[in-house]
Amino acid sequence: MGNRMRHVLALVFLMMLSSCTARPPELPTAPSGPFSLSDPLTRSTAVRLAALSRDPGLCRALLWEVRERFTEVPNSRAGPYCGFTQAVEVTGTPIPYTRNAKVTCPVAAALHVWQKEVVIPAARRHFGREVAAINHYGTYSCRLRNSSRGKVPSEHASANAIDIAGFRLSDDRNVTVLQGWNGDRDERAFLREVHQGACHTFQLVLGPDADAAHANHFHFDMGEWVACQ
Repeated sequence: MGNRMRHVLALVFLMMLSSCTARPPELPTAPSGPFSLSDPLTRSTAVRLAALSRDPGLCRALLWEVRERFTEVPNSRAGPYCGFTQAVEVTGTPIPYTRNAKVTCPVAAALHVWQKEVVIPAARRHFGREVAAINHYGTYSCRLRNSSRGKVPSEHASANAIDIAGFRLSDDRNVTVLQGWNGDRDERAFLREVHQGACHTFQLVLGPDADAAHANHFHFDMGEWVACQ
């Protein structure tokens, strides 16, 4: 066998080996062009928001542009898989939270769009009311996915997730995921609309239909896994 043929076969072998090598998942490429958190929802909104993890400066600039109030949080590392970088503590949003939310900037951006484009119009449509506050169970938590099960870090371990428990309306009515998911007609319709709407802004959205662990809250995150359940 000549040297030329050996070189060709070696090159083919290397190409085959490369194609079989596992690669870490990558965020999809966001469409080019201007982007604002004030833009209406489109098919590309979630992709654009997820891509902000590559450009923290742009992410913070977009929050400033829509007058979202936040405080930059110093980077933190706690153990082998816990901690966060480029996080913000949200202190002023279109709808206030019952407590401040410390999250990655892309989560904060996605929450802003979700509130403005999904939650506010859904509450007006189903209840004829504004949403006075959103209750959440937490954001940053140093733990594995599904708490003690498995060995994969939760997105909460990097402040890249939030668990939404319910909504307080302007007439003091509380609409909770636990009671309202199978509650009266308006509550069921509202909660399903805000759950489905979140699938256009977040990477992973889980609710009561996903599993028993999410019977009382919606889980939203901006991790690598994409699903709407």
